Amino acid sequence: MTPKFVSVLAALAIGSVAPAALAQRMIIGGDLMLSSGLEGGDPGNGKMLFRRARSRVSVGIDLSLDEDPNGIFAIRPFAEIEPHASFGAEIRYGRRVGKIFVPFAGASMVLAPNTLLGAVAGFQVHFPIGQSSLFVEPSISAMPFGSDMPSQSVLLWFMVSVGFRTTIYNPPPGE
Repeated sequence: MTPKFVSVLAALAIGSVAPAALAQRMIIGGDLMLSSGLEGGDPGNGKMLFRRARSRVSVGIDLSLDEDPNGIFAIRPFAEIEPHASFGAEIRYGRRVGKIFVPFAGASMVLAPNTLLGAVAGFQVHFPIGQSSLFVEPSISAMPFGSDMPSQSVLLWFMVSVGFRTTIYNPPPGE
């Protein structure tokens, strides 16, 4: 089978599913964050040194299902804006606890000009404003892999972010 034929078959299969048969609907949210904090690592002398982390701007999108809106998958591309420019992304899973608290864990990666790869964990505290909210997010990232490592030691980021989140699409009941 050729790739074009497989693509046509997949499009026909997806298009043939009746909208009423789709039991779960996606809730889509978006956010904008500003972040800074501390960066720590061993520069090669056996001692952990800390300095101010790069400031970061992040724009994210999150997805949850209407049947379980408390489970949230998110992707957040970011740009580190000073003192050096770079860009990357985080992929996260969070679980809303109550109305304002969202702990999360995921993967973080810097893609250019050098690479870093590791894990991120933290939580958000939301201050609701209708379908939107302001939030504060402390997090920690451990970056053990990549070409931007200080003498092959784990790079740590202790970040504090502030942001704005809004619901972009929330399907009405029965749609």
